[in-house]
Amino acid sequence: MTSVVSLRDGAFRSHYAAKKLHLGNMPDLSGSAEHLIGLGLSGPDLDRALRERVARKVSINCFHEQLPEFDNRIQPSATETDALGLPRPEITYRIGSYVRDSAEETHRTYDQIAQLLGGTEVEHDYSFGGNNHIMGTTMMGDDPDDSVVASDCRTHQFANLFIAGSSVFPSSATVNSTLTITALALRLADTLAAEPVGG
Repeated sequence: MTSVVSLRDGAFRSHYAAKKLHLGNMPDLSGSAEHLIGLGLSGPDLDRALRERVARKVSINCFHEQLPEFDNRIQPSATETDALGLPRPEITYRIGSYVRDSAEETHRTYDQIAQLLGGTEVEHDYSFGGNNHIMGTTMMGDDPDDSVVASDCRTHQFANLFIAGSSVFPSSATVNSTLTITALALRLADTLAAEPVGG
């Protein structure tokens, strides 16, 4: 497995999102056997062809940078409740043109990589997948009207309540969030160490 990290900065960011590509040797092989059977292969010929396909197929996926989208939010439902009678979360999430335009450029990049690698069968997946690094919902900002915590991770509403973690991110970058979370935790530790006892 390897990554392409040279697409994370440049003048293009005025037009579309930065990205990080992952090339992996664990591709999705669903449908491969059916495809080869459809070509008339069976028995040892099918086994041989399937092994060749497994050894030569590569998958490429991409993490796109996302800008903060004002309308993206999670809020308590005004009408739906859970088994405990608590409001269910209502999620509003959309992917803006900044990311969509980047995705189009990403598919052209995939084609270039496939050509460089001598790829003969190229398939594109145009869907957007989820990320394993959950972020957002208690966004950091200066204005209490559109954010939850200030730059020191202190909530605007309660002076003695702090939130440390990726939930304070207003958006996501092209890479994992761990180092930024660590930096915020260190900043919060300094803030708490400077707090008066019982303050």
